[in-house]
Amino acid sequence: MNLLDNISNGDFEEVGTKTLDLKGETNTYKTYRIPLDMLKYNRKNDRIASFMTEIEATNQDITEDKIESFIFDSAPADNKKTMANIKATRQRESAVVMSDGTVIDGNRRFTCLRKLSRETNDDKYGHIIAVVLDKSKYEDKDVKKLELQIQNLEEKVSYNPIDRYVGVYRNLMAENKEFTISEYAQDSNQSVGKVQDDIIMAGIMIDFLDFIGKPLQFNFAREQKLDGTLNEMKKIVKSKGMDEERKQAIKETCFSAFMSGYDSKKIRSLIDSCKNDKVFTEDKINDAKKINAETYQSFHDDGYLNKETKQSVSDFSKDIIEEFALSKEKNKEEKLVDVALNNISKVDIDDVNHMSSELKSNFINKLNQLKDKVDNLSEFINAKR
Repeated sequence: MNLLDNISNGDFEEVGTKTLDLKGETNTYKTYRIPLDMLKYNRKNDRIASFMTEIEATNQDITEDKIESFIFDSAPADNKKTMANIKATRQRESAVVMSDGTVIDGNRRFTCLRKLSRETNDDKYGHIIAVVLDKSKYEDKDVKKLELQIQNLEEKVSYNPIDRYVGVYRNLMAENKEFTISEYAQDSNQSVGKVQDDIIMAGIMIDFLDFIGKPLQFNFAREQKLDGTLNEMKKIVKSKGMDEERKQAIKETCFSAFMSGYDSKKIRSLIDSCKNDKVFTEDKINDAKKINAETYQSFHDDGYLNKETKQSVSDFSKDIIEEFALSKEKNKEEKLVDVALNNISKVDIDDVNHMSSELKSNFINKLNQLKDKVDNLSEFINAKR
């Protein structure tokens, strides 16, 4: 199919014009009313690419209807508003399509018109107004540059941050990348510093997905609302004066904590705690490495975080945060004793009595260890009086 042939044959109604900046030149192009059934979604679009990883992971066919549902459900309130606006005033902004029918700009409008056409069975919603570009004249990079320019200058609904990081990964980090940082910054109307920050975020996202056994499954990062946590973790990657081993331990500790249920606010507290080397000591780093290895293994063996490891991660993260909070108290030692007293008071004697012989033996051993530590501490303090 070549839409340019249809234009030559007079099949499409000419509607108006649209100005575009392509390959360094600004030109005015004619727009036409094009039937929806002659068009298709751009599967190289960053927003669509994050969704496609979910479908590809389950070996399902990626149909136009599935892409439509994803785009609509990604911002239902905005899309319902767009549908209402189209009903009231028709299509106000022209789309851009390639001669093979691929929608380059206007995927949301295309989606809303598809739904309206199907729901109302009204032919007035069965067309989209668009510029048609000759596919043979443009490389993928030219098309991507146009997408970036339109998205950042005209698009009313911003990309989900994860979709933006997917774009950064695909265009600046993947093996087949085509952009330099300065080119990408210019075409997306951002500063070089902002793009470099997004590269850091995309890198953490890639590491996270590898860590939990879901490499390049961007849809999972999107579903988990990972962007807030990525923003917090950026501080670690950019931290000066911290060695790489410590950075990696903190990153993986955050990955583990996030998958155990920690939100971005708790991750922030965990990062602040781990940055304190009097709290996150070498011993704690070694403990973290063991727990993080268990988390990694759980995901790669089972596909999920098992209950025991999840509890270990949660307990470890909680202890780090509490220890950091106590370290800022003038009466830290007294607070630690208070915590110990509070915890020991929670032991239920009846539960202990009903333990199996093995569990009871382990309990008694730990109780004796606790008693020895208390006795040693008391002797040391009394000797210093």
